[in-house]
Amino acid sequence: MTDKTEAQPEALRVAAWLINAPFKTTHGDMLVGGRELRRLHAETEAQAARIAELEAQLSARQAAPDGWRLVPESPTEEMLDAAHASDCEYSKRAFGGRMHMPQAAEDHWHAMLSAAPT
Repeated sequence: MTDKTEAQPEALRVAAWLINAPFKTTHGDMLVGGRELRRLHAETEAQAARIAELEAQLSARQAAPDGWRLVPESPTEEMLDAAHASDCEYSKRAFGGRMHMPQAAEDHWHAMLSAAPT
């Protein structure tokens, strides 16, 4: 069997053959069938373990690392409104000389993140 995805259907076919074996089936035939069924069972179990591993990897890739958030590629209207409001707040404080540009950018970013959809 070259295609590994065929293991389970093939195992079911062998099991059905063993269950419905003709009366004239020899003991040797049954031993060969049982051995093949055990091999296919082991292969199916290995495939199930690999699927579980790949699903776990996929799940881990979809989660954001600690301290990170997944945000839309383009800002939403709510995010843009929050940035504008933050900009207005910056303008009020900047003219008093109490705020510099890097802080304003960080405030804008935090305002947009707080408005980003979860």
